[in-house]
Amino acid sequence: MAQLKTGEITINGKRVITAGLSSYTRGREIALSLNSWIEAGTFLLTEPVAPLPASDSGYRFKPLKERPWEGLQEAV
Repeated sequence: MAQLKTGEITINGKRVITAGLSSYTRGREIALSLNSWIEAGTFLLTEPVAPLPASDSGYRFKPLKERPWEGLQEAV
């Protein structure tokens, strides 16, 4: 993780530039807020809006087609 925060990593001897997808500082701030709410008992979950369909309901989920990811090869 420390290597990612530097802005570059080394893969197979090649230098690859990295960038964060979100703010580490902001994420930490949110996590600390949630932690304090949970500890204080003020972070409450709601009741379920609707139950998930049972296996005998006749509802079928559509599987997601997986494709090989070629982005890693391009970055290296």
